[in-house]
Amino acid sequence: MNLSLNEVEGLAKKAARGAGYSWGLSEEAAKAARWLCSFGHHGCAYLADLLTQVDQHLLLLSPPVLDPNNWSAQHGQLCPITAGASLADHAHLLQQAQSISLQAVAVPTLLLPFGHLISRASEQTVQITWSDGSSVMDGTSFTLTGALPAGGDDLVVSKGGSMGLMQETHTRATPTQNEWDILQSFAARTYAPATEESRQRGAGDGSTRDD
Repeated sequence: MNLSLNEVEGLAKKAARGAGYSWGLSEEAAKAARWLCSFGHHGCAYLADLLTQVDQHLLLLSPPVLDPNNWSAQHGQLCPITAGASLADHAHLLQQAQSISLQAVAVPTLLLPFGHLISRASEQTVQITWSDGSSVMDGTSFTLTGALPAGGDDLVVSKGGSMGLMQETHTRATPTQNEWDILQSFAARTYAPATEESRQRGAGDGSTRDD
C-alpha cells in the first residue's frame, strides 16, 4: 500500500479511539504514527501492535508512576502513548533531573516522537537511549544509532546530544495490508451503528416533494 501521511494520521486517530484511548491521547497516537512514517519507519505496524496489546488487556492505559528520575507502570509495562504524553506535559522535570528513565516501555519506538516534541518546545536537542541504540532529536529531524528499541526496553531521556546523520524524510507511507486492516478494524468501533432512519436518509428519505 502507498498512502499519504494524512490518511495514516486520520485512520490512526480513529483506531486508537476504538482501542480505548481518549480522543486527546488518540490524537497523540496518530501524530506519533505519522511522525515515524514520515521518516520511513513502520508507524502503522507499531501502532497496530500497541492497540492489539491494549485490546487483549496486556497493557493498561493508566499514566506512569512519576518518580523524579524513574518512571514505571502501575502494573506491567508502560504505555508509550500515555508515558510520552506525560513526559511532554512534565518536560520541566527533565530540566531539573537532567535525565528520566522510563522502565519497561511497551512498543517503545512510539515514544520517540514525544522526544521530538520536547526538543521542539525546549529548542534544544533531546537524546533517548536504550539497551542497544540511541536517538537524538533537534525538533526538526532525528538521528538513529543502532537498532530501534524492542518491546519492554528501558528508555532514558536526557537533555542534549549531538546530531549525526539525520534520517531521510518521506511524504508517503507504505503499511502492509494486514497492518492497515488491523487499524481499520479498531477504527470501525467508533462508527455509530446504522439505524433504519439513517439508512433511509442515506438513500433518500423516501418522501416526495413538490418544489
